[in-house]
Amino acid sequence: TLRWRLGRFIIWLAYYANGLHRKDVPMAEPVYSLRYVARCSVELETALHIGCGAGGGETDAPVVRDAHSYPAIPGSTLAGILRDLLLTRLKAGPGTDATLMVDELFGFQRTRKQSGGGSAPDGRGSRLSISWAVIHDAKNGPVDGPVEDRQGKPASDPVLQSAASLPIRDHVRMNHRRTADREGNGKFDEEVVQAGHRFTFEIELISAGSTSDAESWTLLLDAIKGGGFRLGGRTFRGIGRFKCCGLIQRRFDLTRAKDGKASADWKDYLELPVSLAVTPKGFAEHKTETPAEDLVIELGPDGPWMIGGGDDSGGADQAPLTEERIVWDAKDQVQTCWLVPGSAIKGPLAHRTAFHYNRLCRGFADKTESSDTEFDELANKNRAVRELFGFADPTEPGAAKKDPADRQQRGKIAIDDYLVRLAKGDQQVLFNHVTIDRFTNATFGAALFNERPRWRGPKLVLRLNLPPADDLDATMRRAFGWAMRDLLEGRLALGAASSRGLGFFTGEEPAALREWSGLPQSTTRPIVEASP
Repeated sequence: TLRWRLGRFIIWLAYYANGLHRKDVPMAEPVYSLRYVARCSVELETALHIGCGAGGGETDAPVVRDAHSYPAIPGSTLAGILRDLLLTRLKAGPGTDATLMVDELFGFQRTRKQSGGGSAPDGRGSRLSISWAVIHDAKNGPVDGPVEDRQGKPASDPVLQSAASLPIRDHVRMNHRRTADREGNGKFDEEVVQAGHRFTFEIELISAGSTSDAESWTLLLDAIKGGGFRLGGRTFRGIGRFKCCGLIQRRFDLTRAKDGKASADWKDYLELPVSLAVTPKGFAEHKTETPAEDLVIELGPDGPWMIGGGDDSGGADQAPLTEERIVWDAKDQVQTCWLVPGSAIKGPLAHRTAFHYNRLCRGFADKTESSDTEFDELANKNRAVRELFGFADPTEPGAAKKDPADRQQRGKIAIDDYLVRLAKGDQQVLFNHVTIDRFTNATFGAALFNERPRWRGPKLVLRLNLPPADDLDATMRRAFGWAMRDLLEGRLALGAASSRGLGFFTGEEPAALREWSGLPQSTTRPIVEASP
């Protein structure tokens, strides 16, 4: 806020220093006489994680917060994502005109080597300024400052109270035997911002009036309005998806009038509210075409299922995972929902994809000559899994000396989280279990436990973002297609206790998925209708 206020003050100071308020004193035309300003509000469709880089405490990876301890989105995060998105929209590549256009807007810095070897280092500052995104309160207004009631205590706001106490998600990396990878530091947790929260930020572009600036500005707003990208980290594990719920903009012309007086936009620009909590005047809504939808698949539960890790009010040892969600059109804005994390779907699909890729490539474990090397290539370093779902090898010997591209890679398939609202008619079943001594067939006295999975219920909506087919090897696409077919035909379980019959689903295979993977037509079982 201080930076924005200082910038407006400098413009005001230049206004008077050049004597524009005096008719007899001429003023030179500014180099950048146009200002494009936009206010954008976004709503999280899935959880959000933007790490602050400081681990320890209650969680391994806390999120970024503002000075008032509320979650926030840094302007640098938005700038980096928007820069990459604009390059994608312009179909840019190294050395192309589109890259130069983006560099003109966002700035650049090149070393002597990047500038051609003999020339000096080159660089330019950004002409695009992006503020931090601040969170909304229960009245759907941006919170740009401390929120206190008349007694000086934190305001009783259910949305902000939810934002002040964020959930912590537990994760565990599975090895090829589908057990926890304890040796590779596979147990960790992270803090996330609940789905449904809204944030508002402001963008400003200074321009000399070129046509390319106007086109880039329109493309940038179209991309934000369409919501075709994700925010923060862990986006390919199902979080970071958002939608734009409000985008207003205005163009200011700061050139002087013919009589030497300031233009009408001068006063309006100088009087723009610095606080994001105040709605600016004279702005118009930006409209664009509806973006293309991702691949959506419905899964019907065949029986009980459970994504473990939740708490049960009835005292069960194991219960489905739940998480809060902000619902703006409901009386109770903070609601508890069943959570199906994208990572819980991504893990089983990755292991089944590895199986089918090895099958298609004739890579069988009993034909490997070296159990330490070749078997590791089939299981832990499977090419299809590393290409489709990404990888990170920080624990390998000598990993720090490797090129970053060889140590880690982002996945190409994104699977979103799915939240199911709790309803009165939802049913759960209680299963009691006891461990049996394999020698005496007697029960262990301290090994009695129970679990409360959900019994069928509504269909789960699986949303996938697939890369273009030409960007992947045909065998890898077929392996993933077979893994999806196993899931849709009830041969691949999701969640906990799959060895005890939980977590099997069925669904219809979309024609788009079959065409993308290159698989032949399959006779899929009809989806089981959800029933109590």
